Amino acid sequence: MLTMKVTTPLLLLLLFFTLAVNVRYARGQSKKITVYTDDFAGTDYTLGVGQYDYMSLLRFGISIVRSVKVPAGMKVTLYEKDNFQGESLLLTDDANMRHIMGKGFGQVAQNVSLIVAELPAGSPSEPGGNNLQG
Repeated sequence: MLTMKVTTPLLLLLLFFTLAVNVRYARGQSKKITVYTDDFAGTDYTLGVGQYDYMSLLRFGISIVRSVKVPAGMKVTLYEKDNFQGESLLLTDDANMRHIMGKGFGQVAQNVSLIVAELPAGSPSEPGGNNLQG
C-alpha cells in the first residue's frame, strides 16, 4: 500500500496554486458583453469570451441583435450570417441599433453569429472604434 506524507510546505504550495488558478479564472471571466434584442432594451443576455453561432444565441433567447454593450478592454466581432460568415462589424465600445444599421447590417442583425474577445494588453479601446470589415 502506497502512503504519502503531506507536509505543511506542500499544503501551502497546493493552496497557492489553487488560489492563483481561481483568481486568474475569475479575472478572465469578469469582463462580459451584453447583447439586446432592442435598443439597449428587450431581451438581453450577457456573454463572456467565446464564439456564439446563431443557434447558441437562440438558446439564450436572442433571435436578433439590435444593440451591444461592450466594456473597456473587450471587443465583439458581429457577423451578418450564421457560422461567422459574411460581412463583419468589429465593436470595441457600445453600439446602438442606429449604429449597427448605419454600418450596413440591413434590418439589424438577424441570423447572426459573434465572437467575444478581450483586447490585447495595451490596445486602445477608442470611442467610435467600431468599424465594418469585409
